[in-house]
Amino acid sequence: MNPIRLFIIDDQPVSVLGLRNMFRTDRDGISIYGNLRCVDHLVESVKTSEIDILMIEPNITNIDPLLAIAKLHSHYPSKPVIIFTSDKSSESYQRMLMAGVNGYLLKTAKKDEIKLTIEKVLNGQFLFSFFFNRDEISKTCRRLPKDLSQISLEEQKIMMLLAHGNNQREIANKLSLSVSAIEKNLRTLRNRYMAGNNVELFRLLIENNIV
Repeated sequence: MNPIRLFIIDDQPVSVLGLRNMFRTDRDGISIYGNLRCVDHLVESVKTSEIDILMIEPNITNIDPLLAIAKLHSHYPSKPVIIFTSDKSSESYQRMLMAGVNGYLLKTAKKDEIKLTIEKVLNGQFLFSFFFNRDEISKTCRRLPKDLSQISLEEQKIMMLLAHGNNQREIANKLSLSVSAIEKNLRTLRNRYMAGNNVELFRLLIENNIV
């Protein structure tokens, strides 16, 4: 099985060195394929076929983090993006979530959490660290119509389990439901909120303070 090729965009050498020392290709199945300090240098020199996942510190020097994420999505549309940062602020968390990233990790995360996030994100899931109080999230973003502003308790449980990296079978087991019931709930929610996929759905629900 080929190792997961991880590319890091970070201007802090200590963070990059820490990840390189943490993972060994033959033991962990994760290869630190390369690292650069600048998104522009990355898109100029690295092909889509050469990497599997992008990991970025959003507070790199001299670039707006939203612009950086947009450039990554534009040049590597099929590649998941994981935030790897020391920034615990709810503002940063919300901005990155709305930018469409696939995961959000703190640099204090342990190896097992980082490895699990990388593996699950590569498999199409998304993982975010819920380290802040939900009440702290800004309520200035747009609201959905009132008839779409609530989800059921069951739907909320499904979304939160999904956000914590559980696949549909795992969610079904934890909620004592069938996999088809979970799939039906997710399909209903995507249709209701006009979301193209589960990542977009979760982002819309967070953005509008629904979950």
